[in-house]
Amino acid sequence: MEAVKRVGLDTNIFMGIFLEEKDKLEPSLQILKLISNGDLEGVVSSISLIEVATLFYQKDESQKGRKAIDLIRALSNITIVDVSADMAINIASTKVSERLSIADAAVMTSAIELKSDVFLTYDNDFAKVKKIRCMKPEDYLKKLNEEGSQ
Repeated sequence: MEAVKRVGLDTNIFMGIFLEEKDKLEPSLQILKLISNGDLEGVVSSISLIEVATLFYQKDESQKGRKAIDLIRALSNITIVDVSADMAINIASTKVSERLSIADAAVMTSAIELKSDVFLTYDNDFAKVKKIRCMKPEDYLKKLNEEGSQ
């Protein structure tokens, strides 16, 4: 039996769902369903929780922000990675080497630290990243389907 694949999740996976973004909603929901079913393991940075909550707080919808965080925390087979002092050097290194914002470097470093197989994102800033394979959810779903049909 093949080992369960671990996927790092960028904040925009959740944003696409909470904001019901047409192009992101279905693929993102499919990924979360695979995680909840135990077919995949998910890795999320605590920075992503801050970014999601901020989205709602900026709209003066703090209750929705709290509910969104509670929903993410309640997902099965998701590990939420607290950004620790021990990770600071790796985040700084990733920020500089991959030319990312500090938040993006922290979110991606969480996936790398937990040895994720891939980092799922809709952010083009990750297109040239070398430390981990970055893919859009729909491309990853297609890859999984191809692997399953072999």
